[in-house]
Amino acid sequence: MTICARRTSFFEAGYLSASAQARSAPANHKPAMVRECLRYLNIRPDGCYVDGTCGCGGHSLAIAERLSPAGTLLCLDLDLQMVEYTRQRLQDARCRVLVRHASFADLPEVLLEESLPSVDGILLDLGVCSAQLDDPGHGFSFRLEGPLQMLYDPERGVPAADLANHRSEAELAALFHDLAQEKHARAIAHAIVARRRHRPFKTTTDLAETIANAVPARERHARLHPATRAFLALRVAANDEVGHLRRALERVPFLLAPGGRLVILCYESLEDQEVKRAFRRFSGYCICPPRTPVCTCGAGRLLRVLTPKAARPSTVEVAANPRARSVRLRAAERRVDQ
Repeated sequence: MTICARRTSFFEAGYLSASAQARSAPANHKPAMVRECLRYLNIRPDGCYVDGTCGCGGHSLAIAERLSPAGTLLCLDLDLQMVEYTRQRLQDARCRVLVRHASFADLPEVLLEESLPSVDGILLDLGVCSAQLDDPGHGFSFRLEGPLQMLYDPERGVPAADLANHRSEAELAALFHDLAQEKHARAIAHAIVARRRHRPFKTTTDLAETIANAVPARERHARLHPATRAFLALRVAANDEVGHLRRALERVPFLLAPGGRLVILCYESLEDQEVKRAFRRFSGYCICPPRTPVCTCGAGRLLRVLTPKAARPSTVEVAANPRARSVRLRAAERRVDQ
């Protein structure tokens, strides 16, 4: 078995090293819909599979357990801490394991570097994982004080502090509305701009307090924290998550071998709609606006959709893992005649 990591780095002063953080990652992390992911991937023991968002390695480990020594598992993640943790979790796997610090949007280049012409299955578990949310150093959580960063990879993206402190009020309002359907987008944007005139935002809790105070008092005790959607929008914008997803959806279907499967877990409606739209287009359904004289969306019958309606977690799983309650699974197979 071979495990590879192409890049190494150092974390900021005051935080643990990558390997130390990997060892201390929470043992109670629960990957979502594992059984369903394995069923839709239809794993062959000698096949080649990709976990494009390996996170804490839960899905990766489940896939590796079903592969023989002739099989290959390629794991990608933008977060070096997650890369290190996955490497350690898979060090005893019997299949060939490759772990790379990379975005799933760059999968064609990674496969070329690894001399893998095609793959039999690709899994993408979108969004942030529990370990990242629970680590204050990442700055994803509005409940835990940390630097206002929200980046998976500090070398890629725009820190959330830059967005909060420098975007105009109109830009912030559009960001909150378009990326997270925040109904108080204008009020929150106005409060952020008014507050930063006196002191720039530096920490997550500071920003979360300003956002919460901008929300009407009658709605501050709802099930969701008042800053939930605004923080989601900032994270998506900071990492250009929609851009990464769109670029991946344009490329990864062509990387599948005939009969290969693509399985995607979505937690937000925006990303789910992107996946649904791409699956429809690649399965032959034109998504051009009505009355468009000539199709420009490039619809073609490359994929066969396996989930006409998105699969959802069972009530038993949601009870055991509340963070899985919003997940939607969509799967497609590359047609053998294409």
